[in-house]
Amino acid sequence: MKNALEKIITLGLGTIAVTKAKAEEVAKELLKEGQINRKEADVMVRKLMKKGEESKKELNVTVEKAIHGVMKKLDIPSRSEVEKLRAEIARLKKAKPARRK
Repeated sequence: MKNALEKIITLGLGTIAVTKAKAEEVAKELLKEGQINRKEADVMVRKLMKKGEESKKELNVTVEKAIHGVMKKLDIPSRSEVEKLRAEIARLKKAKPARRK
């Protein structure tokens, strides 16, 4: 029953959007209803917070990969490529101009 409740809560709240206050609020409600004890409530809050952090990290990685894929597909240069070009332009500006004939 407890695992099913955790799954429902996780799905209902969305692990990414779970704040500690919201997780504690849900745990307090379950505690008040007698569905879990104090120790289980504490464990549940920690688990929900951990799942939320893991989901945030996974989302960040997914978004970053998607952005890189779009940039590559659109042939948009990366920051490092732009910096290399800037350095090359600066080097060429400092070089002596060639004589024109």
